[in-house]
Amino acid sequence: MPIFVSLVLLTLAILAYRRQFSPSGSWPLFIVRLLVIVALSFIIIDKLITIARTERPQRVVMLVDNSQSMTAIGADSLARSLAQNIQLPAGVQRDLWLFADSALPLAKAGRAEPGARTRLGRALELAAEKRPGAIVVLSDGQDNGELEPVNVAHRLNVPVWTIGFGSLTEQNAAIEGVIAPDPVFSGDTFSVTVRLSSGGFEQRSIRLTLGTEQRLVTVDPEFAEQEVQFQISAQQPGRLTLTARLESLPGEKSYADNSKTVVIGVRPGRFGVMLLANRPGPETRFFQHALAENPRVTLRTGLALQGSLAISESEKWEKETQVFILDAIAEKGNEALFTRIGTRVKQGAGALVLAGPGFSPGPVLASLLPLESLAAPESGFFTPAVINEGRQVPWFDPTTGIDLNAVPPFAGMTRVKPRSGYSHVWLSCQENGLPLLVLGSYGKGRVAFVSGFPLWRWGFGPNWPTPSKTPLQVLLEGLISYLTDVDTVRFRLQPDKPGFLSGEDVKLLLTARTPDGAPWSGLTVMLWVDSEQTLIPMTELDQGRYQALFPAPRPGEHQTTAEIKLGSTPVDRVTSAFHVEEQSIELTDIGINRRLLRAIAEASGGRFFPADESLRADLSDIKLASYQRQLSLDPRRTWWLYCLIPLAVSAEIVLRRRRGLL
Repeated sequence: MPIFVSLVLLTLAILAYRRQFSPSGSWPLFIVRLLVIVALSFIIIDKLITIARTERPQRVVMLVDNSQSMTAIGADSLARSLAQNIQLPAGVQRDLWLFADSALPLAKAGRAEPGARTRLGRALELAAEKRPGAIVVLSDGQDNGELEPVNVAHRLNVPVWTIGFGSLTEQNAAIEGVIAPDPVFSGDTFSVTVRLSSGGFEQRSIRLTLGTEQRLVTVDPEFAEQEVQFQISAQQPGRLTLTARLESLPGEKSYADNSKTVVIGVRPGRFGVMLLANRPGPETRFFQHALAENPRVTLRTGLALQGSLAISESEKWEKETQVFILDAIAEKGNEALFTRIGTRVKQGAGALVLAGPGFSPGPVLASLLPLESLAAPESGFFTPAVINEGRQVPWFDPTTGIDLNAVPPFAGMTRVKPRSGYSHVWLSCQENGLPLLVLGSYGKGRVAFVSGFPLWRWGFGPNWPTPSKTPLQVLLEGLISYLTDVDTVRFRLQPDKPGFLSGEDVKLLLTARTPDGAPWSGLTVMLWVDSEQTLIPMTELDQGRYQALFPAPRPGEHQTTAEIKLGSTPVDRVTSAFHVEEQSIELTDIGINRRLLRAIAEASGGRFFPADESLRADLSDIKLASYQRQLSLDPRRTWWLYCLIPLAVSAEIVLRRRRGLL
């Protein structure tokens, strides 16, 4: 339809100016008017005009590896000679490029010194920008750049032929990584995955051990990766060190990568919890019910009878108790018991202290609690609100934990003043801003104090009783987890290996834990090295694990600092150190990386062959890529079309005046 309209307009224009075709007519006037009509037609029709054509470049880019690893095996001059002389299809031109740290045409690179890095992926990108018919890579394949060459080759839509240099008998078996959960619980069995890579050997089975477990794995001539699963049991709380070891074989390129160690935090599988109260009541029964529903809790209850606690004097419970819950307790009359409790907390046990009627701390509780002072209890309505680090724990998340808008307010509270510098406030009162949940430490142990009461009213859910957990159960489980997790390091920054080589990328890993020990996601982590002002962002790999990757600085010892924020709120700052060797990364892997070169060729539709084969072969059958070139014109968005119309009209006026037609 747009073509038909254009033809009609053109016909009308010719008819209107048919007199101009006579010998005495004015051809320039006709051409100017025709330009105006055609331009207006394009604008009125508003049709996108597209012209496409296929381009088949008769040019091949020869990428010659000019890195130190090629020089070390004496293949640099051979690669250049082969790139200049290997036969190409008739009529196809060759463009010679050198690449290492960067990629340049040979005319610009000249006799460049061997590079300290092999950035093969970037070289492929730069070569593809010239829109060649094909790319030929002459290299040992020892890539150490930032880009993954196989992925680059796959998306270029240009066939990449690879010619490999170096020994074809490279042999190696390595442990690439050990993947394990952290933390785990004692008594539980968990899965550990060991990632292996191997190749260059005659097919055979070798031993892989992890701890006391052993597996047989198969290696063969082709380089490949595999994952091996182990089931490991954690027996005792603390730190569990697991070392994966792969049997060493004669002729391996390196034995340093035949082992790898991982350290896992092991938390107690069951927690001994002692519930102590002055007298029986609703709070005691609700606590007993909530704790009995926790499969990891072994509960022991002691009640006060006429001023003293009715509990066995045996010392067995002291060693078996990890958390003491002191419900509105009176210390007077039970001095010996509280002395033992204070000693256990100082040694690493946890204490949850609840305020309420009858709460009367003595000297032990006064030193144990993270408070400078506390007043007499008062009654009223006290609504809890989460603040500070309380927002970081999952049990105060209204979608997955406790919705504080749905729990009843406290009917009483004890006014307290937290100990400055030694305490954290997670809950406060909306009415007066005073603390309702204060946490701190005492010796090696942790202490939590709840100043609002009665807490047992949180034992009702929206439709209690229901199979789901009540707010009281969620709070007790969270606080018990926090109080027993004294060995967890909340933020740990460390390099993935002790030292790096000059020119190598440094990889730093950060593990982050919430205050209750759960993996911490969604943090903003910025890193800097030594005193430099350049900030390096750390990206989150998975829950609670962050990574930064950057080029190694100058050789020597280096200090790195990570600043951790939740949104714009600073959380913590941790440091680590790493060492950079003077040896270049280019000289750590010598020989041909057949697996990478073959993968690049297969990903792009090219072909791989070793250099000794290419000396007897040619590239006369190489397939060249084609490109689609497309020119699009949108009349209503083409500025020069709007400029053409007034210029043509002005030209017609000038011509008419000269001819006396105006």
